[in-house]
Amino acid sequence: GNLVEALEAGVPLLLHDTGGNRAFARLGAGGVGIRALSPATVADGLERMFASRPSDLALLADRSRACYAQHLTIEAFRHGHRALYASAARTACA
Repeated sequence: GNLVEALEAGVPLLLHDTGGNRAFARLGAGGVGIRALSPATVADGLERMFASRPSDLALLADRSRACYAQHLTIEAFRHGHRALYASAARTACA
């Protein structure tokens, strides 16, 4: 939900190193990674993000938008499903 909308809007993310956040990072989402969800690590991550140069934040925003466009649009899902079904059909017919 909210992470997908943030990616679509081009928002740099604060990504915790677990679950779906880790997957978004592997897909190329633009953001700052943190290892724990303690107040101190979240504050450190936000501080690093806000201390970034505008050009670096713009790059993170571009990476977020690109991640959304490449992996999370309906077209991207449709393409992935077509490839999956084509692969299954080749395997079944072999």
